[in-house]
This record gives sequence, C-alpha cells and structure tokens, in this order.
Amino acid sequence: MSGIRNGLQARVQEQEPRALHVHCMGHVMNLVVQDVAHNIAECRNFMSLIRDLITLIRNSPKRLAWFQEFQSADAPSVRPLCPTRWTKRPIAHCNTANCIHRKLSSSLKCSARTSSISVKTDLKIFGKKTTAAADVLGVESPALPRPRKIPRRLDNGGAPSQSFQSPEALYRQQFDQGDCGSIVEFHGDDLEAGRLTLHRDMFVDIAKQRGVCLKRFQDAVDLLKGEQGEPLRTLLPELTKLSGQPAYEMLETHHDWTPSLLLGHNEVKVPDKDRFARHLKRHKNQAEKTVERAGYKVDRIEESSLEEEGMVQLQVEDRAQQEVEDSHHQGKDNTQEEEDRAQQEAGTVLHSDDQCEEECVQCKPRCDEINRLLEENRNLKRKLAEKEFTEEFLKRDDSRVKYYTGLPNYETFNVLLSHVTPFLPQGTRKLTPFQMILVTLMCLRLDLPLQHIGHLFDVHRGTVSAAFHKTLNVLYARLAPIVHWPDRDSLQVSMPHQFSETFGNRVAAIIDCFEVFIKRPSNLQARAQTFSHYKHSHTLKYLIGITPQGVISFISKGWGGRTSDKRITEECGFLDKLLPGDLVLADRGFDIKESVGMVCAEVKTPAFTKGQRQLDAKDVEETRSLAHLRIHVERVIGVVRNKYKILSSKIPINMVLLCEGENVTLLDKIVVVCCALTNMSSSVVL
Repeated sequence: MSGIRNGLQARVQEQEPRALHVHCMGHVMNLVVQDVAHNIAECRNFMSLIRDLITLIRNSPKRLAWFQEFQSADAPSVRPLCPTRWTKRPIAHCNTANCIHRKLSSSLKCSARTSSISVKTDLKIFGKKTTAAADVLGVESPALPRPRKIPRRLDNGGAPSQSFQSPEALYRQQFDQGDCGSIVEFHGDDLEAGRLTLHRDMFVDIAKQRGVCLKRFQDAVDLLKGEQGEPLRTLLPELTKLSGQPAYEMLETHHDWTPSLLLGHNEVKVPDKDRFARHLKRHKNQAEKTVERAGYKVDRIEESSLEEEGMVQLQVEDRAQQEVEDSHHQGKDNTQEEEDRAQQEAGTVLHSDDQCEEECVQCKPRCDEINRLLEENRNLKRKLAEKEFTEEFLKRDDSRVKYYTGLPNYETFNVLLSHVTPFLPQGTRKLTPFQMILVTLMCLRLDLPLQHIGHLFDVHRGTVSAAFHKTLNVLYARLAPIVHWPDRDSLQVSMPHQFSETFGNRVAAIIDCFEVFIKRPSNLQARAQTFSHYKHSHTLKYLIGITPQGVISFISKGWGGRTSDKRITEECGFLDKLLPGDLVLADRGFDIKESVGMVCAEVKTPAFTKGQRQLDAKDVEETRSLAHLRIHVERVIGVVRNKYKILSSKIPINMVLLCEGENVTLLDKIVVVCCALTNMSSSVVL
C-alpha cells in the first residue's frame, strides 16, 4: 500500500502528483489498541487463550463437530485470529468465547452436582455415567495408563506389585489416599488412625480461627513450617510424624521411601519397619564401638605414660640408694677417686669441646648453602613477579601501560580500573578483575590471538574469550558516555584560535567516515551490501565526528561499505545533534547541504571545479583554509586505527552480527570503546 516504488501510493501519485498518502486511521487505531492490549497481562492472556482454543478446535474434525453441536445456528464459523483485519470476525470470536463459557459452566454445574454424591458409595455409578458421557461426546473412555516398570536401580526383584483390573480400581485407590483410614492402612504402624483424625480436625479448626483458607496443600504446609508453625507441630505431632523429605534412594526400608502416588509405577516395594529398626540399631552399635575404641586407645596412652614416669622414678631412687651405699663402703680412697673422676670429667669436657668444634666446622658450609639457596629463591621469585602481568608489572613503567593498553600512564589506567571493576562478574575466577581488563585492552590494542594471550596468562583460550566478551560489555556500558556531544557554550569557551580566526565560534563538528575490513560474508545479499568499491573489499563504514578541540563527540553504528556518506549522515542521528547556526566541516563526498539546512545549520565542503579547468583564487584560498582545519578528523581517525590494531585487521563475521537482546553488534561496541579510550588520552589538536 505505502510503497514508494511499486505500492498503491506510487501508482496513485503517477496519475495525480498532488495526492497525499495518509495511513488509514482505523488501521492505526487497531495497531495502537493491539500494542496497549499486549502490555496488559489480563488482555494478553485472554487473547492468547481464545487463540489457543480456536486452534485446538479447528485442528480436530471431531472437536469441531462437537463445538458446532452447541453453537447457535446464526453464529459465524470459527476463524483463526487475524491481527490486522480488525473489522472481520469479531462476532465469531465472541461467539467462540460464549459457547465455550456456556459449555464449561454446564460442565462445572454437573461436576458440582456429581461431587455432592458420596463418591465412595456411588463410585461405580459415577464411572458408568462418565463412560456413557464419553460415548455421547465421541471421546475416549477412561482407561488404565500404560504399565511402567520400576527403574532397575530401585528394583530388588522381590517386591510385590500392585496391579489394577479396571480404571475404577485405580481411581478409587487414588481417591482413598485422602482418607485417614486409607493413609494409616498404607503406612502401617507408623501412624494411628484415631490420633490422625483428631489432629486433622483440630488443624482445620485452628486454621479457621486464624483466618487461613486451606484451598491447596501448600497452604497447609505454609501454616506448619517456620517458627510460626512450631507450636502447631508440637501440638499436632501425628500430622508431621513423617519427615516430609525424600528418603535416600538406597535406603529402601525407610517409611518415607515409598511414593504415595506411585509416580507412574505399578510396582512399589513395601517398606519393612523391622528391617529399618535393625538398620538403625546396627549403625548405633557401630558408633558405640568406635567411641569405645577411641577411649581404649586414650586409656592405653595414659597408662603407658604413667608406667614410663614410674620407671623413671624407680631408676632415680635406685641410683640414689646405690650412691649412698657406695659412700658407706668407700673409705680413705675417696680422695683419690675424686681426683681421678675430676681428671676424667676434664678429659670429657675437652673431648666434647673438640666435637663441638668439628660440628661447627661442618655446619658453616651447610648454613652457607642454605643462605645461597634462599637468595636464589628470592631472585627467582623477583624475576617471576617481573614477568607476570600483575599491577606491579604496569605500575613501575608507564611505557608498558602505553604499549599494552594505549593509555598514557598508570594513573589513567587506575582510574579506568576503579570505574569498571565494581561492575565486572564477581566470584572465584582464574583471572582477576585487573587481568580481565588488561586482557581486553591487549586484544584491542595489539590484536593478539586469544591462544597467545592464554599462554601469557597461563589460562585456556576459552577463558580468555569469555573474559574479553564480558569485560567488553561492561566497558561499553561504562565508557559510552565519554563519547558525548558537548553544549554550545563549552565549545565556544575553548574554541582554538585557528577556527575562531577562520569561521568564528560557529564550528560544531568535523565529520568524516572510516571503514573497517570484515571477512567475506556467505550470504549474497550481505556480500553485496558490505562490498566497498573504494576499498575493493568488504567493509563496515562508521561516521565519526570530532569537536574543534579534537575530542570525539559522535560515532555512528556500522553500515555496509556500499552505503553512501550522505545516507549514513542523514539516518544515523547526527543531524539531531545540530543546533540552528552550527557549522559542520566535511569532505567533498558529503552532499548534505539540504539535509543540514533543514535544521538551520550550515556545512562547509571543499569547492568543486564545476567544469572549469581550475578554481577561482577565492575558492582556492577557502579550500586551503578548510582543508588545513578539516585534516584534524583524519588525524584522529589515524590515531584510533593505529593505537588499537583490531580496527586495522579483518573482523570475523560473528562480530558483525547483532548481540542477543541488543540493537548493536560486537564490532559497534569495540569501535565505541576504542573511541572512548582515545578521548582519555591527550588531543591531537591542542
């Protein structure tokens, strides 16, 4: 309808050029109502339910025939829900909802009347009525589910099986699960029927007193759990007697091991209470034996220590007694013996001194060897620390910071680190936040292979790739505001004198386009859109704008290399930044005078010869002064491309695809981050 080449709009304007194309207000109103309804949960759920019901009915001839039986004769047939034809089939949609509502209401009333009957006594009648109703409606009669065997890891080969002869028996067993008597019969001696019934009635009365409506099983659980439900658990122990937690899968004798609703199995092992009691007793005996053995070992150690002390004491007493007896038996020869003993002791002292001297002579080379090894260890650690990529590695030398990151000094890098680190993923990782930022900047600055960076940091290539993507997303989110459009007052206050002398204070931006090489796409359309005749290769083109001070103030998203500079400028959002009276400096390829004039601004481009052999003297002078100032944008582009080598290499195709949940590509994020990092360095103009 609105196509400007082959649509109805173009054909009408061929016949009558004065005709104006106006969108149908009804269609616009329909789109607005659809958008509003999509953002309201109740409307969205209702329309989705109607759509699913119509699809369910139309996909089955049997259901369609069933639906047409209770549909009114003058009602339209069931049609699929069309989002654009707002005038078609509203009555059909309302009729579908009304018919289904009437059928559900009658079914619910029938169910209410049926449930009022005692199902225990009249379950056979209920089953017959259900089977008859199924035959009338043409649906399948109730049947037993397909038998399923117990998993091999839970089957011991001797468990009795529970099989049902009819669907009635199966549903009766499932219904009986809610009866206290059936529950006690199922769990055996673990529960008492009288106490369970009494505690159940008390629990219902307490819930009514507290104003709690027990519509679901979870409501009862919420009332019993936590500190608030502790008095109830103490008062009503029969309700919480079972643990309520799944038993260990190999502990088949535990009373909580058996599933209450069979979980789709027809064979269930019956728990053996006596066997479980023996199991607990056996574990208790083993624990007691372990404690006894530990106590016996402690007693033996204490006894042995006491025996050793007693032996030492006896030896001391015997030696003292022997010395006393020797002193009695010795007589006049004591003096001579004392002299001999003194000589022996003196000799022993001399001998011990000689031995100490020999040991000292041997210890000295040992100490020297130990000191040498310690010094060598310290030197190796110092050299290893100098080679590791840590904060100390960059802190000592600004030239390293400039080489690996492109930033001028470590202070600037430290500011970037403190600005980005709180937003990086936290937790135990192989790379620290400092190393993640350094890895990302090294990839941008040096364009090193991920495998090589992995070797430098002693991590896997996949770890480097994951760190690069996560850190780049954080850098893009935190550094994108650095590339911003300044206000007019800030530009005029710091306007360089070269611009003031030539154009006054009107210059707002200098613009140009640069291209980034990408690999050849496999899609033919993408291949045609990205091929640049100027570069003779496949590229993505970016529009960059700088202030007269040399700061990058605008960077567009990536466009195919085939796109003209004029179209990029008109559609990338650059014109929205301009104010009335602003002056833009551009190259000859930017034929945007009319577009810039629409916002009451002006663009200056080098003059054309216009069929003449040479330019006039005035045009030559203006072109020379313009080129002298416009060259600054070329210098900034050269700085960005030379500083961050990744923009000079061929980018893989996966980097030019849109990121999940975002409207930008990974290459767009890389370009924005590189421009922001360039703004953190000194300007090429000032």
